[in-house]
Amino acid sequence: MSIMRTFATVAFIVGALSISQSSYAQTTTNAEKPCGCAWRDAATGQAVASGPLQTVSPVVGQRYYRGVLPSAADPNTAFDPETGRNFVLDASCVWRDAATGQAVASGPLQTVSPVVGQPYYRGVLPSAADPNTAFDPETGRNFVSVPCPPPTQTTKPSPTTTVTTPEENKKVALQIRGFGGTRFVNGNTPCATGFDGAVLFPLGNRVLVGPTGGFEWICSSLVQTIGGGPPPSTFINQSVGFKSGNFGGSIAFPFGGWQLGVHGGATVAGSTITQNGGVCLTSGCTISSTTTHDTVVGPFVGGYISHSIFSHVGVFVEYDYRRLKDIKSSVSVFDLHDSDLVGGLVLSFGRHKVK
Repeated sequence: MSIMRTFATVAFIVGALSISQSSYAQTTTNAEKPCGCAWRDAATGQAVASGPLQTVSPVVGQRYYRGVLPSAADPNTAFDPETGRNFVLDASCVWRDAATGQAVASGPLQTVSPVVGQPYYRGVLPSAADPNTAFDPETGRNFVSVPCPPPTQTTKPSPTTTVTTPEENKKVALQIRGFGGTRFVNGNTPCATGFDGAVLFPLGNRVLVGPTGGFEWICSSLVQTIGGGPPPSTFINQSVGFKSGNFGGSIAFPFGGWQLGVHGGATVAGSTITQNGGVCLTSGCTISSTTTHDTVVGPFVGGYISHSIFSHVGVFVEYDYRRLKDIKSSVSVFDLHDSDLVGGLVLSFGRHKVK
């Protein structure tokens, strides 16, 4: 009887330990985050692109993610030309920042729209409740992750390995901008509109320099008034409008999706000068008008800040200052210190997207 009781006690203890160990193993397995090496469309089973995700901006409380497509030469690496960050895929199928080793979000990628042959990808964040699934509210598509292969089947680079793409660092950036705004001249605010372009060469990893050129049209504005008053009186009003070409150089500092730049050079302006003169008596005014044209050259300097909103497409605001002076036969026709405040769209092609 004593032997049977001892055997029963041992069996109970072993059974309890087995149940406890099984429960612990099951809890640990359920707590592990699935790695999700690849993704497929849940409805069709078709494979879709996937890669690291970059947070762009919050939209009504929800984060919007920009996807980074892995390199075609080595799908275990990815490079983001907008931020300059490199990513690597570790042995657990987790994307990490190559410089810091920090894990980053990843998931399926959706092509938004091709621009000059290079598509732009929008990332879909996996579900917090089930990281093996993802839902895109914009398209209504569901995605499921493909199970990871055994660790022995893949060899991934170390998280601390820095992946460099020297060909990206050597690319030249081309920017084409269209803008509109206002000019400030002697208390008046005539309209200003135009376009310009720049070819920017990389100087190091975070500086771009190169020549710029463009055209600007400025509405006619009153710049000088002589005489006037109640009758009898005489008066002369002078207005000037410009069609100008701006030529110089620019230096830009891209950071993330933003770019800060300064530029300067010479303005070659064709001026249209209108003079209205007359005599006002109690019976009325007699007015005559003359228009002359002249070309003046003066310096300009300015600065801008731009932000990319899509691949190759951005918006910007800019402030410029000019000095335009016209003297004929020792007589000053006009002497203007004026400023521009404009904004518009920028198209950017090459290493750094802006603008």
